[in-house]
Amino acid sequence: MVTVNIFEYASGGGFQGRRIPQGILCEGYSMLKTAAEDFHAAGYTVRCLLDSRLGSLRSDLAAVDDVVEVSPDDGSSSVEDVFAKTLHRSELSLVIAPETGGVLSSLIRLAEGSPSSSLNSASQAVDAVSDKALLSELLRRNGIAVPETRCLSTDDSLEKVIDTYLGFSGSAVVVKPVDGVSCESSYLVSSRAEMNAAFKSLSGNRSVRRFIVQRFVEGLPASVSLISNGREARPVALNLQRVSLNQPSAKASSYKGGLTPLHHPDEEKALQVAQRAVQMFKGLKGYVGVDLVLSPNGPVVLEVNPRLTVSYVGLRQVLKQGLAEPMVMAALSGVLPASFETTGFSVFSKLLSTSAKTKVDGCSRVMCPSVKVDGAELAETLLVSWRAGEAEALRLLPAQERTAVEAYRK
Repeated sequence: MVTVNIFEYASGGGFQGRRIPQGILCEGYSMLKTAAEDFHAAGYTVRCLLDSRLGSLRSDLAAVDDVVEVSPDDGSSSVEDVFAKTLHRSELSLVIAPETGGVLSSLIRLAEGSPSSSLNSASQAVDAVSDKALLSELLRRNGIAVPETRCLSTDDSLEKVIDTYLGFSGSAVVVKPVDGVSCESSYLVSSRAEMNAAFKSLSGNRSVRRFIVQRFVEGLPASVSLISNGREARPVALNLQRVSLNQPSAKASSYKGGLTPLHHPDEEKALQVAQRAVQMFKGLKGYVGVDLVLSPNGPVVLEVNPRLTVSYVGLRQVLKQGLAEPMVMAALSGVLPASFETTGFSVFSKLLSTSAKTKVDGCSRVMCPSVKVDGAELAETLLVSWRAGEAEALRLLPAQERTAVEAYRK
């Protein structure tokens, strides 16, 4: 049997010797588990790396045939060294990692230089779309609607930052790192004082050097999942995105989950614009996600994610055919499915672990079980549910978000 080596950064030892961020671990592990089950069901042997601090999750990874533990206390080899060794024992590789700091592209380069065949986008294509400022400009030049965007540095003066904000004529803006993921260090800003606070917060974050100020777009947050062969892309589904964008003085902005598929009057437009955006960049292969806003004036593209996204966790519940084989065929043979068929609707929600215990039913699964990391219990999990009817699925959303979906449809 063909072996696929799946390396998910957060659960696989990427934070070796450091605290594992709970939100990123919850999302990353849920994608790892989904991918393992998807490839196992398609007939592949699955291998993955697992941070030894998460050893209790071994029994939860029933679809993984070979778990390679990575110890943060073992200074003899880095996680990159361990990953490189497993690549020589695997025919295929799939990396799930953040773009932040070039992490995703550097790991893909390891795979590209090994005997293993990569199911990821080419590292150069990853670099091309990971800078949100450059991406926005390239999309705009090619006639794709994007928010007005300005790029700044944490080395800039406060006066320059405030002047840039004032240039948006009092409109609310979103401030975030050029290569951030999952709403990390993202802020909704509506005043000079909030812009000052956001700049102070970003400047105090050593991992942030450049950031963007982007006009806030009213509308329904959504994403499109696609499968690409490096030249052409085929949309899989439109997904609802549940995000909480907050002011610098409030609790941190966060990703809350979503629903798939999302049916909307602008659904076809969204699928087409996402397809155009992906096909602009040669080398984007396998699974690609495009974040956008379904605004009153049509879809507005925010980001292109050259990797698995959390929507994949929900998609696997509704697709009649999994995405493992389409990813392999697209990446290695350039063959794309004619279409993707779904049945029912899936809602996926990030919850506190204690909340998840009371919400599970016959149509729901806890994707990230409770686990202690460095003596502290993981406080977040991801609950994925399946419902046959759309109305039934929408009832799983908080009332405010359910109302928003219905309102934007009208």
